[in-house]
Amino acid sequence: MGLCVLKVMVPINYKEFINDPINLVKNNVVPMDRTDDATGRILLVKFTMGRFENTLADFSLVNELGSQDHRDLAREAVRKSIVFLKNGKSGNITDPIIPLP
Repeated sequence: MGLCVLKVMVPINYKEFINDPINLVKNNVVPMDRTDDATGRILLVKFTMGRFENTLADFSLVNELGSQDHRDLAREAVRKSIVFLKNGKSGNITDPIIPLP
């Protein structure tokens, strides 16, 4: 299918996520040239940033992974990043803006 790279950040149903752009290209909705161009630009940035210079992982801090300090920091980040949205005008759930209960 030519040169196509997807950055997948979908932990569940990733196969469906990947199949959508593939089907768009197969059905000529998105030209293959466009995916090739996007892939080339992504790789150019990665090469410019030196992402391919050291391809081996650094295992020097592997014992720190999952430590209590890391868990505490992750919980703090979650607490600080939670956003509550009102669904509807003035929070009126009988007149929702998005189709969520």
